[in-house]
Amino acid sequence: MLEIEIKEGNKLNQDELNIINYWRKKEFNSDTEWNETNKKSFYDDIVFLLKNGEEILAFGRLRPISVYKEEEKLDIWGIATIVSTERGKGYGKELMRAIRKYIEKNKKTSIGFCGEKNTVFYEKCGFGILKDGQKHFVYVDDSDKLQFEQGDVFYLKGYDNLADLLLKDDKSVFKHYVPHW
Repeated sequence: MLEIEIKEGNKLNQDELNIINYWRKKEFNSDTEWNETNKKSFYDDIVFLLKNGEEILAFGRLRPISVYKEEEKLDIWGIATIVSTERGKGYGKELMRAIRKYIEKNKKTSIGFCGEKNTVFYEKCGFGILKDGQKHFVYVDDSDKLQFEQGDVFYLKGYDNLADLLLKDDKSVFKHYVPHW
């Protein structure tokens, strides 16, 4: 029986971390493991696990992110690390349904980045799409260097006006300090 388990990142057990790390490496070529040493990467996140018994079929997370429009700070959730262990079985859609429901209940703006090939999936899951929207989000690294990326944005509106700003002002830019959320 399929079940969604929602837990804080700091509550993931070692078996769950092992599976997540395996798929992060496979899907995203990630060379950093989630473990006790680098726990700040995921400890404050809200992790969604689609399980059949103890088997993880899909997972994703909402990551607390602060973005800045000039001097204004907006706290949002970054939608990140969306992985289905098998394609075409509806696991990703079921996972995104649970994430969307959680976001809507909490009314917090949530934003994810994706390549054009995945945009239709997120749209079918009920998320708004902003084509080439990544240009609005600039990562500022430790040396204050600005890094721009390309791709689409999928989002759900929250209590703030961030999504409305993006939709009405094509020149809006939000800085953030979290790489590849």
